[in-house]
Amino acid sequence: NDNKFKVARRIIGASGANMKEIVRKSGDVAKLRLRGKGSGFAERDTGEESQEPLQLCISCPTQRGYDIARKLAEELLLTVYDEYETYCSDHNLDVDTPTIRMTERHLSGEASGAQGSGGGGPSGKRGNRRGQRKPKAAPAPKDEDVDRGEPPEGAPGVEEIEKLISERNACRKRGEYSKADEIRDDLKDRGVVLSDEKGAHGDGLTVTSWRYWHA
Repeated sequence: NDNKFKVARRIIGASGANMKEIVRKSGDVAKLRLRGKGSGFAERDTGEESQEPLQLCISCPTQRGYDIARKLAEELLLTVYDEYETYCSDHNLDVDTPTIRMTERHLSGEASGAQGSGGGGPSGKRGNRRGQRKPKAAPAPKDEDVDRGEPPEGAPGVEEIEKLISERNACRKRGEYSKADEIRDDLKDRGVVLSDEKGAHGDGLTVTSWRYWHA
C-alpha cells in the first residue's frame, strides 16, 4: 500500500464506487469494510488504524447476499492483484504474488447471516493465481429454530420473501415509502406478514421479521 500503487484506493474505488457496486448487487444487504494497515479505518477501541494485514471484511444477514458479495469481492481482489503484478513488471520490481486468505463465520437463527474477511499475503511465487484459492461456499445457515408457521396455499418461498424484504428496506432508505408499503401489502395478500422492530437499525432482514399467516 505504498504511495505509488495505492492498493487501498484501488480496492475501494473512486468515492467508494467498488464497494457501493458490491452492496448494490447483493441486494443492498451486505456491509463491507476495509481494515488493517493502510486502510485509514480507525478501530473503535483504539481510535487508530489496526496493525493487522490489510483485509476486506464482509457481513450480511442472508446467505444469498453474502455469497454474491464474497464472489464479487474475490473478483475485485484478483483484479487488483493482477494490476499489482503489471505495476511491478512495468517498474522492474520483484514481486511476491499475493494470495487471498479467507476466514468465515456463519450464524443461525432469525438473525441468521454470514461474516467473512479476506486479505492478501505473499506466496513468494509468481504465476497464474486464478483457480488456486477459490474458497468453497459454506453451507447455508439452518433456519429450523425459527417458527414461521405453515405457509398458506400460493404463498411465496423464503428466497422471494427475503428478496422483497431487502427491496422494501432499500425503498425506505430512499424515502420511497409508498413503494415500500406496496411490497408489504403484497406480501400480506399472499400470506406473509412483516414485523419491524421499533428503534432498530440495520439492513431489512436484521430489523424486519416475518411469518406466514392465514386470512
